[in-house]
Amino acid sequence: MSDVASRELHAQAQERLQHYFMGRAIEERAQQHREALMAQISTNIEQLMSMLYICLCFINGITHARDVASKIFRSATNSLYSSP
Repeated sequence: MSDVASRELHAQAQERLQHYFMGRAIEERAQQHREALMAQISTNIEQLMSMLYICLCFINGITHARDVASKIFRSATNSLYSSP
C-alpha cells in the first residue's frame, strides 16, 4: 500500500470515527433529556396526586382518598412507563 493510499485510508477512518462519536454524543444527550422529562412528569404526577388527595379529603370527607389517589397514580405511571 502506498503512502498516499495509507494516508487517505487513515483520513477516511478518522472521519468515520468522528461521525460515529458525534452521533453517540447526540443520542446520549437525547436520552438524558428523555430521562429528565420522565422524572419531571413523574414529579408532576406525584404533586397532582397529593393535591387530589387533599381535595378529596377536604371536599368529600373520603377516608380512603389516599388509596384512590394511589390507584390513579399507579395507573398513570404504569401507562407512562409502558409506552414506547
